[in-house]
Amino acid sequence: MKSEIIELYMNAFYFHNEDYGIEAASQFYFSKPNAELSKAELSFLAAIPNNPEIYNPLKHFDKTKKRQERILKQMVAEGKLKQNEFEKLVKETIKLDLSTTIDLYPDYVTYVHQELKNLEASSEGLTKSLQSSNEATRQQAEVELNKRVEKLLNSGVTIHTALDTKLQTQSKTAVQSKSASMISRELQWLYSIIRTSLSL
Repeated sequence: MKSEIIELYMNAFYFHNEDYGIEAASQFYFSKPNAELSKAELSFLAAIPNNPEIYNPLKHFDKTKKRQERILKQMVAEGKLKQNEFEKLVKETIKLDLSTTIDLYPDYVTYVHQELKNLEASSEGLTKSLQSSNEATRQQAEVELNKRVEKLLNSGVTIHTALDTKLQTQSKTAVQSKSASMISRELQWLYSIIRTSLSL
């Protein structure tokens, strides 16, 4: 029971870059499951959740590394780690091997992101400025809105949607099938034009 609670707790941590839980973080930052991470890599990841914005290894690698060393030093002080092991772990080179996130529903994600921007613009009173006839005012409002949305997303917010993956896949397949059919007709038409022009 205790191990299950710890596992649930570990999977609730936010590791920045849209990664929740130790498994997602190890796959994103090191492209391997957490069971294959070295102690140095695990302690490096453990440095992130305290403040994911400050300890985002993609932007502040050195800060994350220093915090990792501080955590390991604290473990030595508490008798959970021997000094010689501490020295070995802090000397181990941490090499990120980022995995690419594959977005299965990019059109839906774009829609949700735009909705989030609209909500944020409305709640922050930026809507009027975004619709201003003055280009400088619009640009300034857009910059401000983008900063606020990025800050919100980096805070570890979870966005719940009504995405029905089965329905979305069916819709996508139908659109692609129709597009392919249209392209095929256009190619046939183009071919007939070329044949006609060659016979003149």
